[in-house]
Amino acid sequence: MISCESFLNGELAGIHNAGLYRRLRAVASPQGVRLQLDGRELINFSSNDYLGLANHPVLKAAAVRSIERYGAGARAA
Repeated sequence: MISCESFLNGELAGIHNAGLYRRLRAVASPQGVRLQLDGRELINFSSNDYLGLANHPVLKAAAVRSIERYGAGARAA
């Protein structure tokens, strides 16, 4: 009988060989229309920031004031 680890290693090898293995990539720039990824500037088609407000200085300052006043964190019952 094949061990769980051997099975999973085989499955991962198959994913690698098929070119389907995913890895997390760090975005090296603030969110925006353009971003830096793996040393290249790319157009960001996957952002919800279509108005370009995520890095607007007035909104960032308001967020900082709110966090300083109310704190931050996930709320749950």
